[in-house]
Amino acid sequence: PARYKVLLDAWVSEGKVLSPAELNHREPFVLGRRLPIRLWVSLLSLPSSSLTPEHLSGAYLIAPTNTGVSVAYRDGVKDDVVLESYYHAYNTLHKRTRASADYGQFKRALEQQGWDTSFAPLGTSGVRYRVDD
Repeated sequence: PARYKVLLDAWVSEGKVLSPAELNHREPFVLGRRLPIRLWVSLLSLPSSSLTPEHLSGAYLIAPTNTGVSVAYRDGVKDDVVLESYYHAYNTLHKRTRASADYGQFKRALEQQGWDTSFAPLGTSGVRYRVDD
């Protein structure tokens, strides 16, 4: 998540995606304050108000909490969804309203800078939810 935060901070404040080499220079060796975004949480840890059928229909669920933003994933979610969910959680946390329209543009800009967006370097072990149809 630290790499995602540095990438998204540059995207939001400067309007550009950093290349892998630029990110390596900006990424802190010792992390300071972390964003309160929790990935791979259990549905049971989320506020019941966020567990509505329309929220559970996608590959992931983003729920604002008292301490930040939490993300739960559907069973079988693909690695590339983690980056997308982190992008939307970041924008939810910062109350940005153009988030959904900007993700495609952000992803294309990442790929133009040489980033491989087909997998998440965070790993995929974690808690996922299953909704029986």
